Amino acid sequence: YVLLLDAAQMKKYNTLKINSSETGLTVFAAMRNPKDGSYLMATSKSAGGYLTSTQYAALLNGYYQDHGSYGTLYKSNQDYDRIVSFISMYEGKYEDYCVRSVTKDNKYALVTLSSKSNTASVKQYILRRNGNIWEVVMDGIENETRVAVAINKKIPDFNLRMLPDYIIKDHKNSLNSHNDLIIRFLKMEKIISSEAEIKYISSTKEFGYVVLKNEVKYLCLEDDDDWTFTKCASSADAENMMKKIKKSAPTFIILDS
Repeated sequence: YVLLLDAAQMKKYNTLKINSSETGLTVFAAMRNPKDGSYLMATSKSAGGYLTSTQYAALLNGYYQDHGSYGTLYKSNQDYDRIVSFISMYEGKYEDYCVRSVTKDNKYALVTLSSKSNTASVKQYILRRNGNIWEVVMDGIENETRVAVAINKKIPDFNLRMLPDYIIKDHKNSLNSHNDLIIRFLKMEKIISSEAEIKYISSTKEFGYVVLKNEVKYLCLEDDDDWTFTKCASSADAENMMKKIKKSAPTFIILDS
């Protein structure tokens, strides 16, 4: 077998000799010994050694990424509130959030959100479940350019199929800290008469999303320095519209329902 394993983890086995220069994810060759069922293991730089069949099975189980079915949680779900509350405790700020999405399987949750006071400050967390407790095991994902690689290095058993099509870092420079131009066009189109009518707004240079206090939702599209507005039936409707335009569109601007 050819395996990609964390060298630091492999150095913990006293039956393996791993070169100190080998760090991070490293290619290992493994072969089952038919005499006793143990597994002989080595790298291109290390003599290696062996693991018992029990150790080998436990090792591979730590890289197994299927933790049951996964899907999106919504506010009516009990786990949703728990997960967001644990992020609040982790940050120690206890502020209100604008949650964009919460996706989970039976072991991990991937959360995208911002503070309500600054919708351009989008963050991404991975949490791991331990009974009814959720612990943040990775933060700063919004700063990663190679998200799948970064997560796989730190949490090798995280199901990468849970990742969205977008990478936040790719859109960070285009996130608007202020949405004055969109607000101006909303007034010009007589969609609103006052900014006070807006419950939520977030945008990049190309896309925007607005939720009014009466829960009417609009997808905003930049068109040659103008903004056009399309009424959306739901957040899912807005997401589908954005993905039709661009598969990797920054759908993290959409407030969850």
